[in-house]
Amino acid sequence: MILIGDYTPKDTFEKITEISEDYMEIGQFETDSSSFKIGGRKKNQVDKGIYCYLNTQKKTYTYCEGGKPVRFTKVILSPKYFNTYFRLHDRNNAELLNSARDYILKNPSLPELNFVFQQIRDCQAEGHTLKIYLESKVMELLSLVVKGMEQEQKHISVKLDYKDIRNLRKTVTVMKNDLAAYPTGEELAQIAGMSTARYQLAFRKYYGTTPYEYLKELRLNQALILLKKF
Repeated sequence: MILIGDYTPKDTFEKITEISEDYMEIGQFETDSSSFKIGGRKKNQVDKGIYCYLNTQKKTYTYCEGGKPVRFTKVILSPKYFNTYFRLHDRNNAELLNSARDYILKNPSLPELNFVFQQIRDCQAEGHTLKIYLESKVMELLSLVVKGMEQEQKHISVKLDYKDIRNLRKTVTVMKNDLAAYPTGEELAQIAGMSTARYQLAFRKYYGTTPYEYLKELRLNQALILLKKF
């Protein structure tokens, strides 16, 4: 199940839920105006980025501040789904669940995971096409998590400041404004005010993929939009 939330509560509220089924929730939060606690544990602030927890059939308390926007995308996975996916791996299912949770909590800003959530949120397909697309993105999400646990992460040694991020977003705007165009790496780097080499590294660090792959995904989403009209 995938949940996408984008709202601003008028008043501060507390929501109490108790679901009598185990499941894993992986979410991307774009705001930091909410918090939660499970059972009698202390309240946890939800920061911007990727978050994950395993439901153990305890009461969950969710708090949202009035007048502050809340925006998130959540992927909720049942034990049946995990059993289907994790049977391809040699490790114990329960061990993988806990390891996956710990890995995500230690790496809330992984660009690869954020990019998948962005694709889920931006997809405008409908019906059967939407179902197939979202299923593929959930599988990709799990594959990235498992790969990250099993392999040493290769960190990109480039630092980004606010100006760098703003300029990277300019190049994405250029891509979105003309999906039929084929801008070169040199042209995009010039727009970003960077050398071609630094632009490639910076783009991959911030978006979790190359400019070419990013543009390809934009075109794929546009093709899905057009496909649903027929």
